[in-house]
Amino acid sequence: MNVEAHITKWIDSLNLGLEAYTDVPAKRPAEFATVKRIGGQRDNIVIDRPRIVVQVWAASNERVAELAYQVDKHIAELTRNNRISKVSRVGMQGFSAADSGHARYQIEIDLVCLN
Repeated sequence: MNVEAHITKWIDSLNLGLEAYTDVPAKRPAEFATVKRIGGQRDNIVIDRPRIVVQVWAASNERVAELAYQVDKHIAELTRNNRISKVSRVGMQGFSAADSGHARYQIEIDLVCLN
């Protein structure tokens, strides 16, 4: 299972006005999300435990916090896919717009997936 592609499509389906990507697009939209696998173990050929970072980007700290909390509110819905048996948010962190011109929130999640 390509978990990054799955989560990208899932974020797109939330109807929050966010388009999700696996890399920051060259032409950045005003609001978007990125999805990256940053680690996790594979127990065997069947069970994968990825750690995923979802970063939500927007122009202001207030707007990005609003969008990130909306995404976070829906994270448990990832288990509706019969190949994802568990999802846990393990962290959430905000980054100021002063650094890059875009404010960001990072949501870190652990999953248990069947390949």
